This record gives sequence, C-alpha cells and structure tokens, in this order.
Amino acid sequence: MEREEFAAEPVDELRLARLRKAAPLKRTVWEMDFFLSPDAVQEKRGERPYYPYLLMSVDHGSGLILGTDVLSPETYRPEFAERFLRLAERLTWLPAEIWVKKEEALDLLEPITSRLGIRLYLVDELEAMEEVRAALGRFMR
Repeated sequence: MEREEFAAEPVDELRLARLRKAAPLKRTVWEMDFFLSPDAVQEKRGERPYYPYLLMSVDHGSGLILGTDVLSPETYRPEFAERFLRLAERLTWLPAEIWVKKEEALDLLEPITSRLGIRLYLVDELEAMEEVRAALGRFMR
C-alpha cells in the first residue's frame, strides 16, 4: 500500500529562530503520537458527532505527559506541527530527540525538527506513551 502524499505546511522561519533562541535543547526524548479518540464529540446540537484525533506528547524518561490536544480530522495535519510549536514555546525548552511511531507524524514534524536541530526517529514502539495510554484507559473505566 502506498503512502498518501501531502504538501507540508509552510514553516515560519522567524518563529523558529525565536524558538531556537529562547528554548535550548535538553538531553531528553519526547514521544509523540496521534490517534483517534475512543469517544465521539458533537460540537453543536444537531450536528453529526465525529471522532477527533488526540495528540499526546510524553517525556520518554519520566513518562510525564507534556501535552495533550484534541484535533479535528479535517485540520489535524497543520495543527500537529502548530501544537508541537506551542508546546515547545510553553515549556521553553526543546528535546534533543523526538520519537514517533507513524510515518505521517514523521513527515509532519520533519520540516520543523530539522531546522531546530532535533533528531527525529521513526520507532516501532513508544513505551512511555503506551504506559500512559493504558493508565488513562484504566482511569476512564
């Protein structure tokens, strides 16, 4: 099966320059993934419910959840990169590495991480992410 191709969002070079200056690289690894929510949402009465994407960023070493976001299925591609930038700006530091499990996530982050000096890896398993998701699943039951 062939991968779906899409145009990468334009990169705001000025924003990245400000982020590089204000947010130093730390010797940490972030795990990032997006997946469909187990629950549907309905934004307005009478509208059809849909399943949004959940974007989660987890510190690999500690298992700490760094950020979560709910993304619309129609706009998740440009929002994925935007939410990463907002997270880095809020934390005021950048990881040395980011691990992702989906090639699509790799494609969405690469134009930004390459300019910020962050190493981006496609991995088979996101251990800390899976532990967090399992714990959340137990909590929600």
